[in-house]
Amino acid sequence: EQPVEVDMQALQVQHKWEEYQREQMLEEAGTRLENLSRELRMQEEQIVSYKARLHSLQQQKQESLSAVAKQNPSAYLIYSKYHTKQSKRATSRRLRMDVDHEAPDDAPL
Repeated sequence: EQPVEVDMQALQVQHKWEEYQREQMLEEAGTRLENLSRELRMQEEQIVSYKARLHSLQQQKQESLSAVAKQNPSAYLIYSKYHTKQSKRATSRRLRMDVDHEAPDDAPL
Protein backbone atom coordinates (compact mmCIF):
# COMPACT_ATOMS: atom_id res chain seq x y z
CA GLU A 1 0.00 0.00 0.00
CA GLN A 2 2.92 2.32 0.39
CA PRO A 3 3.53 2.83 -3.37
CA VAL A 4 -0.13 3.86 -3.81
CA GLU A 5 0.19 6.38 -0.97
CA VAL A 6 3.39 7.78 -2.44
CA ASP A 7 1.72 8.05 -5.86
CA MET A 8 -1.22 9.91 -4.29
CA GLN A 9 1.12 12.30 -2.50
CA ALA A 10 3.08 12.85 -5.73
CA LEU A 11 -0.17 13.56 -7.57
CA GLN A 12 -1.24 16.04 -4.87
CA VAL A 13 2.12 17.79 -5.07
CA GLN A 14 1.89 17.91 -8.86
CA HIS A 15 -1.63 19.38 -8.69
CA LYS A 16 -0.51 21.97 -6.14
CA TRP A 17 2.46 22.88 -8.36
CA GLU A 18 0.22 23.24 -11.44
CA GLU A 19 -2.22 25.36 -9.45
CA TYR A 20 0.64 27.59 -8.28
CA GLN A 21 1.91 27.95 -11.86
CA ARG A 22 -1.58 28.94 -13.08
CA GLU A 23 -1.86 31.53 -10.32
CA GLN A 24 1.56 32.94 -11.25
CA MET A 25 0.59 33.14 -14.94
CA LEU A 26 -2.68 34.91 -14.04
CA GLU A 27 -0.86 37.34 -11.79
CA GLU A 28 1.70 38.12 -14.53
CA ALA A 29 -1.08 38.54 -17.10
CA GLY A 30 -2.89 40.91 -14.74
CA THR A 31 0.26 42.96 -14.29
CA ARG A 32 0.81 43.12 -18.06
CA LEU A 33 -2.80 44.16 -18.55
CA GLU A 34 -2.46 46.94 -15.97
CA ASN A 35 0.73 48.16 -17.66
CA LEU A 36 -0.87 48.11 -21.11
CA SER A 37 -3.94 49.94 -19.79
CA ARG A 38 -1.73 52.60 -18.22
CA GLU A 39 0.24 52.96 -21.46
CA LEU A 40 -2.99 53.23 -23.47
CA ARG A 41 -4.31 55.97 -21.17
CA MET A 42 -1.04 57.89 -21.56
CA GLN A 43 -1.23 57.59 -25.35
CA GLU A 44 -4.86 58.72 -25.34
CA GLU A 45 -3.86 61.75 -23.26
CA GLN A 46 -1.08 62.51 -25.76
CA ILE A 47 -3.56 62.30 -28.64
CA VAL A 48 -5.89 64.75 -26.88
CA SER A 49 -2.93 67.05 -26.29
CA TYR A 50 -1.80 66.80 -29.93
CA LYS A 51 -5.32 67.51 -31.16
CA ALA A 52 -5.53 70.60 -28.95
CA ARG A 53 -2.13 71.76 -30.23
CA LEU A 54 -3.20 71.14 -33.84
CA HIS A 55 -6.39 73.13 -33.29
CA SER A 56 -4.37 75.97 -31.75
CA LEU A 57 -1.94 75.99 -34.68
CA GLN A 58 -4.79 75.94 -37.19
CA GLN A 59 -6.35 78.90 -35.40
CA GLN A 60 -3.04 80.78 -35.45
CA LYS A 61 -2.65 80.05 -39.15
CA GLN A 62 -6.14 81.34 -39.88
CA GLU A 63 -5.51 84.47 -37.82
CA SER A 64 -2.23 85.06 -39.66
CA LEU A 65 -3.91 84.59 -43.03
CA SER A 66 -6.65 87.01 -42.04
CA ALA A 67 -4.06 89.59 -41.00
CA VAL A 68 -2.20 89.15 -44.30
CA ALA A 69 -5.46 89.42 -46.25
CA LYS A 70 -6.24 92.74 -44.51
CA GLN A 71 -2.74 94.17 -44.92
CA ASN A 72 -2.02 92.95 -48.43
CA PRO A 73 -5.05 91.62 -50.28
CA SER A 74 -3.14 90.89 -53.51
CA ALA A 75 -0.55 88.77 -51.69
CA TYR A 76 -3.34 86.85 -50.00
CA LEU A 77 -5.06 86.32 -53.35
CA ILE A 78 -1.85 84.88 -54.83
CA TYR A 79 -1.38 82.61 -51.80
CA SER A 80 -5.01 81.54 -51.93
CA LYS A 81 -4.82 80.59 -55.63
CA TYR A 82 -1.54 78.71 -55.09
CA HIS A 83 -2.87 76.91 -52.02
CA THR A 84 -6.11 75.95 -53.80
CA LYS A 85 -4.13 74.59 -56.77
CA GLN A 86 -1.83 72.60 -54.46
CA SER A 87 -4.80 71.27 -52.52
CA LYS A 88 -6.53 70.17 -55.73
CA ARG A 89 -3.34 68.44 -56.90
CA ALA A 90 -2.99 66.59 -53.59
CA THR A 91 -6.64 65.53 -53.69
CA SER A 92 -6.30 64.40 -57.29
CA ARG A 93 -3.15 62.46 -56.40
CA ARG A 94 -4.92 60.76 -53.47
CA LEU A 95 -7.88 59.87 -55.67
CA ARG A 96 -5.59 58.37 -58.31
CA MET A 97 -3.79 56.33 -55.66
CA ASP A 98 -7.13 55.11 -54.28
CA VAL A 99 -8.28 54.06 -57.76
CA ASP A 100 -4.95 52.31 -58.39
CA HIS A 101 -5.33 50.34 -55.16
CA GLU A 102 -8.93 49.38 -55.94
CA ALA A 103 -8.24 48.17 -59.49
CA PRO A 104 -7.64 44.42 -59.80
CA ASP A 105 -4.21 43.40 -61.07
CA ASP A 106 -5.52 42.07 -64.35
CA ALA A 107 -7.91 44.97 -65.05
CA PRO A 108 -7.29 46.87 -68.31
CA LEU A 109 -6.17 50.44 -67.74
